[in-house]
Amino acid sequence: MQLKPFRTVLRWQLAATGVMAVIGGLLAGRHGAISVLLGGVVVSVAAGASMLVASLGARANASPGGALLAMLRAEAVKIAVIVLLLWLVLSSYKDVVVLGFIGSFIISVGILAMAIVARESARN
Repeated sequence: MQLKPFRTVLRWQLAATGVMAVIGGLLAGRHGAISVLLGGVVVSVAAGASMLVASLGARANASPGGALLAMLRAEAVKIAVIVLLLWLVLSSYKDVVVLGFIGSFIISVGILAMAIVARESARN
């Protein structure tokens, strides 16, 4: 499994989160910046966990069926981590700016979806 396109997209995601955090800070103060940062970090951490599970599974399973199972496991881990971290942030950070948090979360998910495009362009 090639991790370079995923690392590239993860860098884009972290850079976009940083820019959004600055904007969130200017618009909503310190809690806005922290909320935006947390929204991006949720997706980044989930993507990292997914990449780790996928790379370990791809190495262990050389068959097409094994690769598919590894991919499905990686997606399940990503969804579980996202749900857990969303719950953790929303239940523990009382001053969360929900619009900034959810907005940066959605944008980060969109950037993560670009990993597929980056992977395909890396093959060509």
